[in-house]
Amino acid sequence: MISCGIDVESLDRVNYLYRQGAMPLGLFSDIELRCINSDIIAAHAFVAKEAVLKSLGAGWFNTDVDAHDIELGFDVRMMPTCVTFHGAAKRKVDEGDFKSHTLDFFYFGRELLALFVLSGTQNNSMKKSVVVVDRIQLNMRDLCSNETLELQPADETYLVSTKLLGKLAVKKAVCEITNKCRLSANGYVGHDSFGAPIWVESLSMGFPADKIDAVSITHNRNYACGAAIIDV
Repeated sequence: MISCGIDVESLDRVNYLYRQGAMPLGLFSDIELRCINSDIIAAHAFVAKEAVLKSLGAGWFNTDVDAHDIELGFDVRMMPTCVTFHGAAKRKVDEGDFKSHTLDFFYFGRELLALFVLSGTQNNSMKKSVVVVDRIQLNMRDLCSNETLELQPADETYLVSTKLLGKLAVKKAVCEITNKCRLSANGYVGHDSFGAPIWVESLSMGFPADKIDAVSITHNRNYACGAAIIDV
């Protein structure tokens, strides 16, 4: 089993909130707070923890997994690199039989994106795609390959809402890792038992839903982002 979560945040917004003392630092433990001593580290910690919550089908509030059930581990640069699970989060990880995890960060412009992946095996070989739709410049990028993707005429209908933009980002991410752009247009995004988004493909096209192991969606003011993971 594989599950993933992504989150994106503006570095300028975090810098402003941090300087104003308005960052929601109460979501972090005392151990974590000892490492969060700058706006850059706060940004990494914030997107990392939200990406982890999303991988468990949870969020910051009103979910059975509390933010304090997820404890970030930091490297010598005080950047989050690993996660320890407690309470309800650990129960979900155990129920999913997850054995390992990875945490990656991507930068584009003044934005920071975190991708967190839970895997059922210790040495999983995964192919990842993270697609960003820029609603201002009306273009798309795959952050894993650093390629700019073309918007097709049919994609223009997605530009009318944030929700549709997120689905477009997922579809393009699926396209990138499967090399089946035509088929991805017939799929849609559903939800698994965790409440996390999953890719559901039209079986009539001969493309099974379990071909895609995990997807995730996130948005901010200027961007919609989608991630897709397959076990290769």
